[in-house]
Amino acid sequence: MVQKKKVAIVGAGASGLPSIRHGLLYGLDVTCFEASSYVGGLWRYREEETECKSKIAASANFLYFYIFRISLFLRRSQLEPETGHRAEVM
Repeated sequence: MVQKKKVAIVGAGASGLPSIRHGLLYGLDVTCFEASSYVGGLWRYREEETECKSKIAASANFLYFYIFRISLFLRRSQLEPETGHRAEVM
């Protein structure tokens, strides 16, 4: 019996999720190490946080999960509702 090659992915963000998906598609034994309790990394919009820890996070609220086609990997029920644009029309 051939043993599957083991791969470790650090982070379940915009790079980690596609890496996990493709590792599984190629039949690898994939383990992901994520520091937080959610997926999405810097691309996950969080209303409660006001302090920007990176330049990328400042524009994260304009991006959605479907841009990266993460929905091909996760079931729709596992994704948070899309928040949309934060601007309001007066």
